[in-house]
Amino acid sequence: MGLLKPNVNKMEAEKDIEGLVDALGYEKDSLVQLTARIALKTFGNAAVEPLIKGLKAKKVDTRLHAAMTLGEFADLRAVEPLIVLLQQDENEGVRKMAAGALAKLGDLRAVKPLENILENEKPTGKYDLRYEATVALQKLKVASKKTN
Repeated sequence: MGLLKPNVNKMEAEKDIEGLVDALGYEKDSLVQLTARIALKTFGNAAVEPLIKGLKAKKVDTRLHAAMTLGEFADLRAVEPLIVLLQQDENEGVRKMAAGALAKLGDLRAVKPLENILENEKPTGKYDLRYEATVALQKLKVASKKTN
């Protein structure tokens, strides 16, 4: 992304999903990020694969907002990439967002990786990754009881 502010409305009109994913990383303006997230939701499941690619972006904000947005889709293609993000990203905020997204998706494949967070991560503060993993596990266990 260059020096110019991304034109999210134009990208949405032109169905430039990849451009919208890139706009998630425009850390200079949170309104651009929010508008891009909202626009991506209008594309439904067509946005899932580009968002999954966004999980590997260099920019922390892109990865964070891509994870957040994927959690709002009911598309299980995102589960494995979000688990990888949870396990491997160097940024705790991104990993916390991945935990939250996995909880929203409700897929039980996330249980073991989330339990591993509780077993292996050191506490870093009041709302650390372990806290997010605990909340996510609670949501997943409630979801599993509803399906049984």
